[in-house]
Amino acid sequence: MIDGRTIVLVRHGRPDIRMDQPAPTWQLREDGRADVLRLAETLPNAPVVISSDEPKAVQTAEIVHGVVGGDLRLDGRLREAKRPDVWTTDYEVRAARYLTRGHEPGWEPAHVVRNRVVEAADELPAGAVLVGHGLSLTLYTATLARFDHVSFWRQLRLPDAWIAAEGVAPRILEPRPTLEEDDPARRP
Repeated sequence: MIDGRTIVLVRHGRPDIRMDQPAPTWQLREDGRADVLRLAETLPNAPVVISSDEPKAVQTAEIVHGVVGGDLRLDGRLREAKRPDVWTTDYEVRAARYLTRGHEPGWEPAHVVRNRVVEAADELPAGAVLVGHGLSLTLYTATLARFDHVSFWRQLRLPDAWIAAEGVAPRILEPRPTLEEDDPARRP
């Protein structure tokens, strides 16, 4: 747990979805980069920006780091929950079920994801910025406080940022980038 410290969590920007490639290899879309820059300009300066090592998160972290400063580090423990590399039209339903039950056939167990993210976050100083993914960061925040984490996850955007602290529900930072509701890049 983060023991009274606060950290800023950032969900990566909109990826260039390539149905012929696994989601962990996707890069940011060009307009996704602009969204990340707008979001980064609302964040406080940080002693460290730590990121998942997936390309879309690394690219997000590089932009954030350019604005908030501090050290930039990559950490594979912050990767998204592993899922089958198949395109599915029911992702939101399956992801909500995963967050609720802690498992989904073929997906990395939620407790494993949660434990690795907690381990990485526990090493961070107060005020750090952690860049990652919607499911894994939501699972992490659910270890800090009791709240409706499925509803919280559903309202996250690409990119998005929120404050996490032990004992309180996460607080989404404003202003948030605007997204078109029909954008297929909202959830991966």
